[in-house]
Amino acid sequence: MADWLDATKEDRIRFAAAVANILGSDKEQRFSEHEYLAGIVRFLQLSIEDDEVVRLRIESELKNPQPIADLLPKVKSPELRKSLFRVLAAAAFVDQELNEAERQQLEAAGVSLGFDLAAVRDFVAWSEDGVAWEAKGKEILGRL
Repeated sequence: MADWLDATKEDRIRFAAAVANILGSDKEQRFSEHEYLAGIVRFLQLSIEDDEVVRLRIESELKNPQPIADLLPKVKSPELRKSLFRVLAAAAFVDQELNEAERQQLEAAGVSLGFDLAAVRDFVAWSEDGVAWEAKGKEILGRL
């Protein structure tokens, strides 16, 4: 992942909150999603337990996601924007499903980050294909 540790603390909080936003958009938090979010928070060298600002921002996005465009870090680096989008897409697929709310948030995030909507949709479709490919592999392995 691009070097997010050089980003400001506010941008790192926004990154974590954006991941929480994607995870909260379907109104169903699963254990795997909380694990994924906890890993992102640790990676960004933030703490939900020790920093009330971080905890409140993340809890707020999990419970009541706002429009993601208002939340995204204001980063200029194309590498950091792509990195953020990849992480958001991975978050949307943590439960191996993509619902319409998650799709809409991903599309809004991609456009807000300056990406072409068609390319964003292609990336999401490619990700869906990858999830299906992985599921098919597990099904085949189960028959061995």
